[in-house]
Amino acid sequence: MRLRLALCAAPLLAGIYFGWTLAASARRRRELIAAHISALEFIKAEISSRLTPLPDCAARLAAGGPRPLRGFYLALAAALDAPCGRDFASIWGSLLENMELPPDALAVLAELGRSLGRYDAQTQRAAIERAEAGLERILASLRERDASLDRLRVGLSAAAGALAALILY
Repeated sequence: MRLRLALCAAPLLAGIYFGWTLAASARRRRELIAAHISALEFIKAEISSRLTPLPDCAARLAAGGPRPLRGFYLALAAALDAPCGRDFASIWGSLLENMELPPDALAVLAELGRSLGRYDAQTQRAAIERAEAGLERILASLRERDASLDRLRVGLSAAAGALAALILY
C-alpha cells in the first residue's frame, strides 16, 4: 500500500517541480534583464561623465556589478584584454549568446554592442538610453505576462501530475 501511494505521489511531485522550474526560469530571465538595466546605467554614467574605457567598465562590473552579470562582465573584461583582434561588437555578441534571455532582449543588447566603444561619448550614451528603454519595456511586458503565467505553469503541471497519479492508482 505504501509503495503504491509513493508511486502515485511521485508524478504529482514531479509535475509540481516541473511547473516550479518553468516559473523559476521565467523569474531568472526577468532578473537578468533588470541586472542588465542596472549595469547599463553604470556604464552610461562612466562613459558620459568620466570617459571611462569599456575594459575598465567591464572590470568594475565584474568586481561589483549586479551579481547575475558578474561572470558575463568578467569574461568581457578578459576578452577585451586578450590580444585576439576581435572587435567589441563580436565579443559582446558571442557572450550574449550564452545568456538565458528572451530573443527581443538579446536583439536590443546586440544592437547596443554595435555602438559601444565605436562612437563619441554622447552617441554611446544615446545608444545606452535606447537600450535601457527597450529593456524596460520588455521587462514590464514580461512581468505583466508572467504574473499570471507563473501560477498557470505550476497549476497545470500539478494538475498533469495529479492526473498521472490517478491513472497510476
